[in-house]
Amino acid sequence: MKNRFIRAAILMAGIAALALTGCDTGSGGGGGQSSNADLASLSVSAGTLSPAFSAATTAYTVDVGSKVNFITVNAAVADTEAAYQILNATDTPIANPNSIGLIQGDNIIKVKVTAEDGTIKTYTITVNKAAPVVNNANLESLTVEGYTLVPAFSPVVDTYTVNVPNAVSSVLLTSATEETDATTYISGDPRNLSVVGSTGNEIIVEVTAIDGTTTKEYTITIIRAEPVANNANLANLTVDGVQVPGFSPTTYTGYSVNVSNSQTSVLIWADPQESAATKEITAGNPNALAVGANTITVTVTNGSGSQAYTITVNRAAVSNNANLSSLFTNYGLSPTFHANTTAYTLTVPNGVSTINVFAAAADTKAAITRPDNPNALSVGANTIPVTVTAEDGTTVKTYTITVTREAKSDNANLSTLALSAGTLSPTFAPGTTSYTATVPYSVSTVNVLAFTEDGNAWWDQTPDNYPVSLNVGSNPITVKVTAENGTAIKTYTINVTRTAASSNANLTSLSISPGTLNETFNADTTSYTATVPYSSITVNKTAVAGATAVIYSGTPNELADGENTIVVRVTAENGTATKDYTITVTKTVTSSPAVTVLITKADEKIDLTKNTANDLSRERGDMLSISVPAGYDYYIWYLDGQSPTTRTSNTPYSISASSINSNGTHSVLVEFYKTSDGIRYGSEVTFRVVR
Repeated sequence: MKNRFIRAAILMAGIAALALTGCDTGSGGGGGQSSNADLASLSVSAGTLSPAFSAATTAYTVDVGSKVNFITVNAAVADTEAAYQILNATDTPIANPNSIGLIQGDNIIKVKVTAEDGTIKTYTITVNKAAPVVNNANLESLTVEGYTLVPAFSPVVDTYTVNVPNAVSSVLLTSATEETDATTYISGDPRNLSVVGSTGNEIIVEVTAIDGTTTKEYTITIIRAEPVANNANLANLTVDGVQVPGFSPTTYTGYSVNVSNSQTSVLIWADPQESAATKEITAGNPNALAVGANTITVTVTNGSGSQAYTITVNRAAVSNNANLSSLFTNYGLSPTFHANTTAYTLTVPNGVSTINVFAAAADTKAAITRPDNPNALSVGANTIPVTVTAEDGTTVKTYTITVTREAKSDNANLSTLALSAGTLSPTFAPGTTSYTATVPYSVSTVNVLAFTEDGNAWWDQTPDNYPVSLNVGSNPITVKVTAENGTAIKTYTINVTRTAASSNANLTSLSISPGTLNETFNADTTSYTATVPYSSITVNKTAVAGATAVIYSGTPNELADGENTIVVRVTAENGTATKDYTITVTKTVTSSPAVTVLITKADEKIDLTKNTANDLSRERGDMLSISVPAGYDYYIWYLDGQSPTTRTSNTPYSISASSINSNGTHSVLVEFYKTSDGIRYGSEVTFRVVR
């Protein structure tokens, strides 16, 4: 089979065992697609990212004020073949990512980047929109268009003056509150500046906060100058609505404005300082601009005074700029782009069959001609021209990119070859094609792990089983590598020898706990003895690799007084050879303690150490009391063989006969324990209950 990316799940155990980083499994090979899902930049139109952007950091916060209702997220991918989407908190694409609506509180915005190979990386921005301050009656801005507030505006300053020429009888006053839902009311009329002189025209802007009770007043006194006889100066001079750069009422020449070649006219507006003054264009024609410098004169007349202001409007010539400002492809470019360098080259692998070319002109009015993307690539050299025609229509410059697409590779080498069990001999080298390996009988299957030097080559395995089943003896496995060109082939052979099952039925260790064997263990010694005072022991046994060891006979957890024979049987790996190890454990006998059982009604005592079976007639309500002798850590008593109760001291314990469900003969078994030596002693008494 020619699959390059299979068997990963099947071979995970083998790969983990060998820790072969980057090994492919099954038919080897690789792609050429990028896994780069990083962003190169990330920013927002309001507020500041915290922390500062880093491609490795994916979580950010942004704090914005209560008046920010929309925000734009600007992102750029690090790899031109990657793409990104802007999503909301539920991973749904945002309909208008250039104007994302904000609500009060946290707003989750995600930038999901998908790399060329499908790798995904998500950047998350939490935009915290502040709640409005309901008692905030501040202004955010206050302006008188075309004139200057004294002092400069500040939300905490509430008194201002503005000086305007005598000719100005109306101004445009604008203001904005710090809170969206606060309101303003203007007292006085900035459109009717009737008072001339230092008294001024008082305008009051009253702000009412959202709470409806908090208010604040801003006072602006607009002082309209007294008329000056024969004053022929201008207050303002604009071209197309923009004040002429560097304008001053007492500077009459040296003004210059630049316009594009496509603009053939301008609008000149002049405001005299005096209402009695007149103005007119006395030289030049702003409605018919020639290419180059156009001198226009505005003459102001007031009584006997006259003043001429001269403006030079420069209309640009048609551009002959045929340079590019940028040129790149999705696979790079050599050398690095420069506007004066017109020849570029790059080499791409055979697997790249198309390329995209991107170009931008230095002059936006220049035209670019190039083949449409994507550009198909043949094996060998491919020339892609990018032609720039300047605005003048005659100046032409051609940039050339020569893309060399490599032929298909004839590399049929492996870079890695290994087995999930066993070690190759000799050590793997790409030029060595014959190997051997030996595995124990316990290894019945093996996986081949291989990776090709060329990611576009592939390999096939014989036998085509995953894992490969191993017979006892020789098992040849071949790995055939086919190069990208489909004709170059190289075959690697591994001869795996699985050893026969062992007939060794030895133990490697044997012991008991608690206690110690009298004889030192030796695998060839099969008979052992031990003497213990315990009722229960554990036999610890370890067989040679592949063999199993079990307790074949005897009960080490229930030792009787005297000799106890325990047989450990070992079965070899081949399943037929066996070997018995015998341990004779002698349990020493210790007399039981003197225990007294007292029936309270008749004050009769029963000595449990004599194991006397007494047939005592007792009515319900009689008490049976058990006393524990000193020197024992605790005891357990059983009523009729059930309901064990543990006592941790030698305090007497009593049971009422009335709790026994039926008449007749009953028994109490008492077992005594010493924690220090693990010895257990037991005695029993019987009695009869009647009504």
